[in-house]
Amino acid sequence: MDHKMLMTLLPFAVLALVFALRFRSMNKERPLDLKRIWILPGVLIVLAAMTLSAMPPDTTTLMWAALALAVGAVIGWYRGKTIAIHHDPQTGQLTQKPSLIGFLLVVVLVGLKFGARSLFGIDPAAATGATPDPAAAMFTDILLAFAIGLLVATQAEVTLRAKRLMAAR
Repeated sequence: MDHKMLMTLLPFAVLALVFALRFRSMNKERPLDLKRIWILPGVLIVLAAMTLSAMPPDTTTLMWAALALAVGAVIGWYRGKTIAIHHDPQTGQLTQKPSLIGFLLVVVLVGLKFGARSLFGIDPAAATGATPDPAAAMFTDILLAFAIGLLVATQAEVTLRAKRLMAAR
């Protein structure tokens, strides 16, 4: 197997392994720590700001990105509603159990990312340092906005539901 083929197949193998492990643990409840729930969205927002400041998008891209942010927020809010949250009144511990819908949504998003890579001819094995295709840059900015909307809305919904659940007990 040549180097280029290996570099093309490696991300798929890693993703398949991650998705298989994630799918296997879907029926297990995991601790929900409201103090740390905003770390990942915060990191994503900082990375997005750094990315967008390095290559500022044009007005059209900003318009589409704002729409993608809103759509991501709506889907993220729905995704947050599908996550089961439980509160143990004796220990005060919150737990969460992800849903199959949320998992499938992530699989579809990753598929879209790889589909976009093929559509725009982006080859991860060829690190040429060339300027990216403007359409590819626009598409990635839009997907980044969608991801931020999705993640922030999901965490907001989970946080609000968890706090209501704790207050009701």
